[in-house]
Amino acid sequence: MRPHFFMKVITRTTFDGSPKELFDFYLRPGNFRRMIAPWNRVVVLSREGEEEGAETAFNVRILGLWHRWTLKRLTFSSGSSFVDVQVRGPFAFWKHTHRFLPTQEGGSIMEDEVEFHLLGGIGERWARKKIERVVKYRHETLRADREVILRRQSPPLRILLSGTTGFIGSQLALFLRIAGHEVISLVRSRKMRSESTLFWDPVKGEVPKEALEGFDAVIHLAGKNIASGRWTKKLKKELFLSRCRDTWLLSQAILRVKNPPSCFISASAVGIYGSRGDEPLTEESAVGEGFLAELSRKWEEASGALKGIGIRTVYTRFGLVISPGGGLLKRLIPSIKCGFGAILGSGKQYLSWVALDDLLYAIYHVLMEKSVRGPVNVTAPVPLRMEEFMKTLGAHMGRPVWLKVGSGLLSQLGGEMAREMVLSGQYACPMKLQEMGFIFHYPTLDRALDHYSM
Repeated sequence: MRPHFFMKVITRTTFDGSPKELFDFYLRPGNFRRMIAPWNRVVVLSREGEEEGAETAFNVRILGLWHRWTLKRLTFSSGSSFVDVQVRGPFAFWKHTHRFLPTQEGGSIMEDEVEFHLLGGIGERWARKKIERVVKYRHETLRADREVILRRQSPPLRILLSGTTGFIGSQLALFLRIAGHEVISLVRSRKMRSESTLFWDPVKGEVPKEALEGFDAVIHLAGKNIASGRWTKKLKKELFLSRCRDTWLLSQAILRVKNPPSCFISASAVGIYGSRGDEPLTEESAVGEGFLAELSRKWEEASGALKGIGIRTVYTRFGLVISPGGGLLKRLIPSIKCGFGAILGSGKQYLSWVALDDLLYAIYHVLMEKSVRGPVNVTAPVPLRMEEFMKTLGAHMGRPVWLKVGSGLLSQLGGEMAREMVLSGQYACPMKLQEMGFIFHYPTLDRALDHYSM
């Protein structure tokens, strides 16, 4: 029952296409999870469907405490609207109405109306700001995803994707499924076996080559986190095995397939160029020096044999991936919130970065663009120096970045890893993407941080 006093949030966004087209796109499999804001801690427990009466249950973390939240589909009018209400959860009352309305110009409007009430009214203004932030993110993400997918339409592909438990791979899997493609996850855990997974054990050299039949493309993202600690001999070996050995094993299995995929996309990194100061680095630049450059070179070479049998092989050289859901940004946010944001080293070293969503769109562009081969820099058009990067981040969070951590201390604490990944940098340029006409949705750090409401 709706209380006498409640808060209301209404958000509207204009789209191309009819309300029916937008409605159907919104309900595509994967969109519910894809539109979960990356700064929210949400674990989906069950989801019955979209029809009237269906329930969705998930755990959500609010102010450090986990809450069970169950929503029920109260009404469902195909092509025009549906309403979700809270059955159980942190609110005294919650009703979310989704409307898809026509415009006079032939387009459509997506309208979200959220009505809610907290027990005693305590914290309602705070909750309203949080809800506005989340709904804004959902609208922006849906709009950008839809633009990219409609621009690069293709028949459904069958894609093998590794690294789907990571914060990049998990989002790419959702995006590809929304685009209408079948995604099979290449996994190492036997507990994850299902119709949508393929098990392999690279440590034992177990790669089921027969199961690799019938794929149109393979996207290989899996690999141990390069920044998981000091680069000891043990960790360097683990990094080499997880990237070079595993990529080689996978490519060798593909070589033995009767009908191999037409495309193999492998993750790589702009660290392949080494520390080059202010030198603009394109895909034509030479490989640099240092452990990360050497590791990246061997990583790319590990799948080189695929080119010999005509498989279109692409090496997507990632910059620093920006998302509050993972990577460096997730690590920086707590210290900046507490007022301890710091410029690391001289502050003059370049950071070649890319928004997570633009990275997903770039991989999709490369997948669809059949003329692309070899290395592709996946970075935003304008790299930033460390000092500018940190101060921009601090400004968006309303916190000053006033501390400086010297190179000597960082080198002492982080060793070779700190010297190559923190104190050095690359001015990488996405030349190939720009030549292909790729459109960056978040070309500046300000735009990317606005998208994440930071």
